Amino acid sequence: MNSALLTLASLALAGSATAQSSIMADYKYAWSENIGWTNWRDANAEASGVRLHPRFLSGWVWSENVGWIHMGDGSPADCLQYSNATGADAGVNILPNGDLAGLAWGENVGWINFGTAATLGGLGMQARFDSALRRFRGYAWGENIGWINLEDDARSIRATPTCLGDVDQNGQVNFADLNQVLSSFNATGPCILGDTNGDGVTDFADLNNVLSFFNTTCQ
Repeated sequence: MNSALLTLASLALAGSATAQSSIMADYKYAWSENIGWTNWRDANAEASGVRLHPRFLSGWVWSENVGWIHMGDGSPADCLQYSNATGADAGVNILPNGDLAGLAWGENVGWINFGTAATLGGLGMQARFDSALRRFRGYAWGENIGWINLEDDARSIRATPTCLGDVDQNGQVNFADLNQVLSSFNATGPCILGDTNGDGVTDFADLNNVLSFFNTTCQ
């Protein structure tokens, strides 16, 4: 099976396992001088577009000129953030201050580095997510493609609010999410499904997240 078919199969599987893209329909493009526009929303009829999680990104970006770019599979090994130590656990993370970090992968372009704070932080141009405006900002760097501009005000990338209480990530906060938190209440350790804030324990903070967003549509 060639790489194109493998990518299509991966997209189909990703679409069946996750909710729709978090990226807004009217704000879904980023520009790169060397590869043109990239579309962060529409992969697999939006089912596999980029999705914003509290600590990381997942999904696929499409470029007409270079094909698919993978932002992460949505399943970091420690359930918190991608380690980026191996290709199997690679992806783009969101740090507590909003800066992005980690790597995206494109079969035709190689690795793209979203951790540009060391290079551009002094200019305030590092890749980051502005939670107040719900938009991405700054620049990411690919060794083979140069800069990807997330800063363009006219064609910015913006995301719908993240619902911390959406435990099963189906785009709705409802009784299924509440039941999951209650079922794992007081459990500790990594990868607990009811641990909405990723602090290693399911407790009243997680219950509050579900109740605060209850009946909310997260996309």
